[in-house]
Amino acid sequence: KDILGNMIRNLAKGHVYANGFHIIGSYNDDTLYVYDANTTTDNGFTIVRERVSPSISNEMKNVRHDRLQLDVLTGATTNLTLNPQLIMQYSDDGFNWSDEWWESAGVAGAYSTIVEYRGLGVAQFRIYRIRATDGYYWSISAASIDVTPGMY
Repeated sequence: KDILGNMIRNLAKGHVYANGFHIIGSYNDDTLYVYDANTTTDNGFTIVRERVSPSISNEMKNVRHDRLQLDVLTGATTNLTLNPQLIMQYSDDGFNWSDEWWESAGVAGAYSTIVEYRGLGVAQFRIYRIRATDGYYWSISAASIDVTPGMY
Protein backbone atom coordinates (compact mmCIF):
# COMPACT_ATOMS: atom_id res chain seq x y z
CA LYS A 1 0.00 0.00 0.00
CA ASP A 2 1.10 3.57 -0.54
CA ILE A 3 0.91 6.36 2.05
CA LEU A 4 -2.75 6.96 1.11
CA GLY A 5 -3.66 3.31 1.70
CA ASN A 6 -4.03 2.49 -2.01
CA MET A 7 -2.96 -0.92 -3.26
CA ILE A 8 0.11 -0.68 -5.49
CA ARG A 9 2.25 -3.28 -7.20
CA ASN A 10 5.33 -4.53 -5.41
CA LEU A 11 8.67 -3.13 -6.47
CA ALA A 12 10.07 -6.36 -7.90
CA LYS A 13 11.04 -6.39 -11.55
CA GLY A 14 13.83 -8.92 -11.69
CA HIS A 15 15.32 -11.61 -9.50
CA VAL A 16 18.65 -13.37 -9.16
CA TYR A 17 19.90 -15.88 -6.58
CA ALA A 18 23.53 -15.15 -5.74
CA ASN A 19 25.80 -16.00 -2.81
CA GLY A 20 22.87 -17.47 -0.85
CA PHE A 21 20.62 -14.41 -1.27
CA HIS A 22 17.55 -13.66 -3.36
CA ILE A 23 18.24 -10.24 -4.93
CA ILE A 24 15.26 -8.28 -6.27
CA GLY A 25 15.55 -5.30 -8.63
CA SER A 26 13.12 -2.38 -8.40
CA TYR A 27 10.99 -1.56 -11.46
CA ASN A 28 11.08 2.22 -10.89
CA ASP A 29 14.77 2.85 -10.14
CA ASP A 30 18.11 1.07 -9.83
CA THR A 31 17.63 -0.03 -6.21
CA LEU A 32 18.43 -3.63 -5.28
CA TYR A 33 16.76 -5.39 -2.34
CA VAL A 34 17.51 -8.63 -0.51
CA TYR A 35 14.33 -10.73 -0.34
CA ASP A 36 13.37 -12.08 3.08
CA ALA A 37 10.17 -14.13 3.50
CA ASN A 38 9.98 -13.04 7.15
CA THR A 39 9.88 -9.33 6.32
CA THR A 40 6.44 -7.84 6.93
CA THR A 41 6.96 -4.40 5.39
CA ASP A 42 8.18 -3.08 2.06
CA ASN A 43 10.31 -0.01 2.70
CA GLY A 44 8.08 0.84 5.68
CA PHE A 45 4.74 0.02 4.01
CA THR A 46 2.61 -2.95 5.06
CA ILE A 47 2.83 -5.88 2.63
CA VAL A 48 -0.66 -6.99 1.64
CA ARG A 49 -0.70 -10.53 0.37
CA GLU A 50 -3.58 -11.31 -1.97
CA ARG A 51 -4.90 -14.31 -3.92
CA VAL A 52 -7.88 -14.11 -6.28
CA SER A 53 -9.75 -17.20 -7.45
CA PRO A 54 -10.75 -17.94 -11.00
CA SER A 55 -14.41 -17.29 -11.73
CA ILE A 56 -16.86 -19.90 -10.51
CA SER A 57 -19.99 -20.46 -12.58
CA ASN A 58 -22.21 -23.18 -14.00
CA GLU A 59 -23.23 -21.94 -17.45
CA MET A 60 -24.50 -18.75 -15.77
CA LYS A 61 -27.10 -20.67 -13.77
CA ASN A 62 -27.63 -19.82 -10.11
CA VAL A 63 -25.30 -21.68 -7.77
CA ARG A 64 -25.53 -21.70 -3.97
CA HIS A 65 -22.09 -21.29 -2.39
CA ASP A 66 -22.28 -23.30 0.82
CA ARG A 67 -18.69 -23.35 2.10
CA LEU A 68 -15.23 -22.15 1.08
CA GLN A 69 -12.33 -23.88 2.85
CA LEU A 70 -8.69 -22.82 2.54
CA ASP A 71 -5.74 -25.16 2.96
CA VAL A 72 -3.46 -22.78 4.85
CA LEU A 73 -0.39 -23.12 7.04
CA THR A 74 -1.97 -22.46 10.44
CA GLY A 75 -0.61 -22.00 13.95
CA ALA A 76 2.95 -21.47 12.73
CA THR A 77 3.45 -18.02 14.24
CA THR A 78 5.96 -17.79 17.05
CA ASN A 79 4.44 -14.53 18.30
CA LEU A 80 2.25 -15.57 21.23
CA THR A 81 0.21 -12.35 21.05
CA LEU A 82 -0.60 -12.64 17.34
CA ASN A 83 -3.89 -14.07 16.04
CA PRO A 84 -3.31 -13.98 12.27
CA GLN A 85 -6.42 -13.31 10.19
CA LEU A 86 -7.39 -14.07 6.61
CA ILE A 87 -9.80 -11.64 5.00
CA MET A 88 -12.19 -12.98 2.36
CA GLN A 89 -14.37 -10.98 -0.01
CA TYR A 90 -16.31 -12.06 -3.07
CA SER A 91 -17.52 -10.36 -6.20
CA ASP A 92 -20.47 -11.34 -8.35
CA ASP A 93 -19.57 -8.95 -11.16
CA GLY A 94 -15.76 -8.63 -11.02
CA PHE A 95 -15.92 -4.96 -9.97
CA ASN A 96 -17.81 -4.63 -6.67
CA TRP A 97 -16.73 -6.57 -3.58
CA SER A 98 -18.67 -7.85 -0.57
CA ASP A 99 -18.00 -6.84 3.01
CA GLU A 100 -14.91 -8.43 4.55
CA TRP A 101 -15.25 -11.83 6.24
CA TRP A 102 -12.44 -12.37 8.78
CA GLU A 103 -11.28 -15.81 9.96
CA SER A 104 -8.42 -16.78 12.26
CA ALA A 105 -5.47 -18.63 10.75
CA GLY A 106 -4.61 -20.05 14.16
CA VAL A 107 -2.71 -18.68 17.12
CA ALA A 108 0.75 -20.09 17.93
CA GLY A 109 0.60 -23.89 18.04
CA ALA A 110 -2.96 -24.21 16.69
CA TYR A 111 -1.79 -26.28 13.71
CA SER A 112 -5.13 -27.97 13.05
CA THR A 113 -7.12 -24.72 12.64
CA ILE A 114 -9.58 -24.97 9.75
CA VAL A 115 -10.11 -21.76 7.82
CA GLU A 116 -13.57 -21.79 6.29
CA TYR A 117 -16.37 -19.45 5.34
CA ARG A 118 -19.99 -20.64 5.30
CA GLY A 119 -23.33 -19.38 4.03
CA LEU A 120 -21.95 -17.43 1.08
CA GLY A 121 -25.21 -16.97 -0.81
CA VAL A 122 -26.22 -17.51 -4.42
CA ALA A 123 -24.61 -16.25 -7.61
CA GLN A 124 -24.41 -16.97 -11.31
CA PHE A 125 -20.76 -15.85 -11.42
CA ARG A 126 -18.41 -15.38 -8.50
CA ILE A 127 -14.78 -14.55 -7.73
CA TYR A 128 -13.21 -14.91 -4.28
CA ARG A 129 -10.38 -12.71 -2.96
CA ILE A 130 -8.25 -13.62 0.06
CA ARG A 131 -6.03 -11.02 1.73
CA ALA A 132 -3.64 -11.01 4.66
CA THR A 133 -1.72 -8.15 6.21
CA ASP A 134 -0.47 -9.64 9.48
CA GLY A 135 3.24 -9.89 10.10
CA TYR A 136 3.11 -13.62 9.45
CA TYR A 137 4.42 -16.00 6.78
CA TRP A 138 1.47 -17.04 4.60
CA SER A 139 1.23 -20.27 2.70
CA ILE A 140 -2.07 -20.99 0.95
CA SER A 141 -1.68 -24.28 -0.89
CA ALA A 142 -5.25 -25.00 -1.97
CA ALA A 143 -8.90 -24.09 -1.64
CA SER A 144 -12.09 -26.09 -2.00
CA ILE A 145 -15.65 -24.95 -2.32
CA ASP A 146 -18.95 -26.73 -1.72
CA VAL A 147 -21.62 -25.53 -4.12
CA THR A 148 -25.16 -26.61 -4.91
CA PRO A 149 -26.23 -25.94 -8.49
CA GLY A 150 -29.89 -25.32 -9.13
CA MET A 151 -32.68 -22.87 -9.55
CA TYR A 152 -32.68 -20.47 -6.61
